[in-house]
Amino acid sequence: MPRSPEDFSVAAAVNDREILAACLERSPDIASGGVSLKIYEGYDSAARALNSGLDESAAPIVVFAHQDVYLPKGWLARLAAQIDLLEQDHPNWGVLGLYGRTLEGGEIGLVWSSGLGRVVGQGGFKPTQAETLDELVLVLRRASGLRFDEGIPGFHMYGTDIVMQGRVSGAPSFVVDAPAIHNSRPVRTLTGAYADAYRYMQRKWRKHLPIRNLSSDIVWHPVKLWKAQWNGVKLYKRNVVRPKRDAVEIAKTLKFE
Repeated sequence: MPRSPEDFSVAAAVNDREILAACLERSPDIASGGVSLKIYEGYDSAARALNSGLDESAAPIVVFAHQDVYLPKGWLARLAAQIDLLEQDHPNWGVLGLYGRTLEGGEIGLVWSSGLGRVVGQGGFKPTQAETLDELVLVLRRASGLRFDEGIPGFHMYGTDIVMQGRVSGAPSFVVDAPAIHNSRPVRTLTGAYADAYRYMQRKWRKHLPIRNLSSDIVWHPVKLWKAQWNGVKLYKRNVVRPKRDAVEIAKTLKFE
């Protein structure tokens, strides 16, 4: 069906205005005023911030983006085309992402990750059902009735949780081919707030474990989490010294726009 920019809104939880200005606010669809962006600061969890974005928007499709994401020129039109393609077979979709893990366990999507210093994945795929999604961009269909679980502490696992909600309620989630730049900083640790969110998911979804995740599969025994924490320390040490690059420059170099 034909879609207009008014069918979409963008919301972001923000704790660094400088990063926001260097990345998300420079996205052409946002900078031009073609789609509205609302930011949410001072929240103690991602779920509370993003639910505020959902409540304060009347758009049927809400895009939740990290502050350090750059959406290349033409991104909104590309997303709309992917949704039209998806709805030919799955009008009941719940959440879309740009990168994730499939039901078979493989990874799919196309994203530049500065945290990894490289392009992850490749394009040219049809919308593919996902078991989990990277939280850099989550696109929610309001009519699905899905909301973020405000019981999840901090800023981790909210994406995996809302995908699981959709799976059990008949609103499946998908990865779509809409490349973006994630100009992120390496994650320092998977202890603390991450571990708290992981344990919350263990309890909430115990009957559905294991759940494949991108950073650490969620299982009842803690060994998976321990391994992910150790690997995360090694990855952070390798990536923390990598210099930051300009998001627009990366998009042009990669021909994302």
